[in-house]
Order: sequence, then C-alpha cells, then structure tokens
Amino acid sequence: MRSVHSVLEEQVEVARREAAPEQFILRDRLFAVRAVLAHWTEPGGWRWSAPSRLPARPSSGGASGGASGGASGGVASAVLAPGVPFIDSVPVDRGDRELWRVEAAAGMSARLQVFDLCRDVSTDPSRWTATLVEE
Repeated sequence: MRSVHSVLEEQVEVARREAAPEQFILRDRLFAVRAVLAHWTEPGGWRWSAPSRLPARPSSGGASGGASGGASGGVASAVLAPGVPFIDSVPVDRGDRELWRVEAAAGMSARLQVFDLCRDVSTDPSRWTATLVEE
C-alpha cells in the first residue's frame, strides 16, 4: 500500500523530454526520472474543498434536507443519522491538471522513490508540484 509522506505538493522545476518529465529539482536536489509509472489528467471542476465559512456539521434543526444559503450560494445540506461525521463541501473553480507518477532518484546510486508530479495547466507558465508517494 502506498502512503503519502512529508513532501506535500511542494513546488518544483521540471525539465521535460517531449511531454514526459525527465528531471526535476526538489529542495535543491536534482532528481532523474527513471520510469513513468502512470500518466493522467484531472479536470479542474471535479475537485472539491471544504468551505471556510460554512458549518462543518448540519445545524440541529437541519433535518429537512433543504439547501443552505451561506457563502457558497446554495450548497445542499445532507440528512445524516446522529453521530455520523459530516463535512459540507463546495466545488472549487480550479483549472485542469496533468499528473505523472514517476520513479526518480537524486543521483545514480540513490534509492528510487515514487513521486506524483503535477502540472497545473491553467497557469502561464505551468506550475509544477511534487508529492512523495513512496520512499
């Protein structure tokens, strides 16, 4: 099972060959991509985020299941059984992003690590981030 470690979406510089990442600089270290394990694109509209100005749980009188006004402009409330955790969420207007899961190492004899390299295609120039998936 893969687990995410301490490097969480840290901004990186990426050199590419054709479309695929070939090298990246993370914390002043040059990582060489040894293998691309997966590649996919996530449309920006599918990601969701918890709002900062809406309650994290429905109000005690919120058993009707209607829409709540609030900062999001009409997020539907959920009807939950007592004691069931509830986090209200709203869509976040973010652009598409392209992800590459790669095996990379910081040197020829260094141990391989698995990273998710994410390119935010909505920024100009594109913004890259790296997340360490497996050491």
